[in-house]
Amino acid sequence: MKFYAKASGIPELLRLGAGNPSSLRPRPRDRETGFSCFDTVEHMIRHFEGQGRPLPSGEPFVALDTAGIDARLVILADAEVRGHFFVSTHDPQDMADWINSTATVHPLTQSLIDAIKPPKKRRTP
Repeated sequence: MKFYAKASGIPELLRLGAGNPSSLRPRPRDRETGFSCFDTVEHMIRHFEGQGRPLPSGEPFVALDTAGIDARLVILADAEVRGHFFVSTHDPQDMADWINSTATVHPLTQSLIDAIKPPKKRRTP
């Protein structure tokens, strides 16, 4: 069983994807934990290599300024994988609403879009 702890002092999180609304919205599988982020490119690459899914060079990702995200969001540290974090909500109903917001840009998604640090287009080495 995995254990998570509320993380603090993390200035930025890296999220694989182009930073569009779809890549910054949790999926149904994320209901219990939230969606994955990392504190460094090295930890992101190592995580995917450890799963047997190495990231190709040039894969897009964004850096999120954690100070700018909505207060309804919480950052949880993965106790089993160094440098791996989850972005979730304090309230399970907020999480359900966020997951189900496929037709519009949910305010929590917009908060993350607004928190993207420049340069907006980054690529893995």
